[in-house]
Amino acid sequence: MSKSKDARVVSNLIGNSAAHYALYGEEQREIGVYTAQAEDLAKERSWNQMDRDAIREQAMRRAKGEIRRRMPLLGIDKKEEERYLKKAEDYINDFVGSKLWPRPSP
Repeated sequence: MSKSKDARVVSNLIGNSAAHYALYGEEQREIGVYTAQAEDLAKERSWNQMDRDAIREQAMRRAKGEIRRRMPLLGIDKKEEERYLKKAEDYINDFVGSKLWPRPSP
């Protein structure tokens, strides 16, 4: 798989994890599954700052879409959206900051 395809997959997985974390809390099983898949894929590549920024941005778009789609289904008032988005953003930033780094040269 190409690096850009890997970046899209990692972004989608982390975006989904972040949305589940924000809406359902850390006990949701899908969070661990999505995050583990993203970690496994992320380990296979070296990520520069531009890659990390793009992944962060795309993951946030994914999380935002998921949160907006699920809020009415969960009976969450639209006024609460910013709180959930902030929680998702923090989750994404934690992942990007701790898992997406350049690998040392051999």
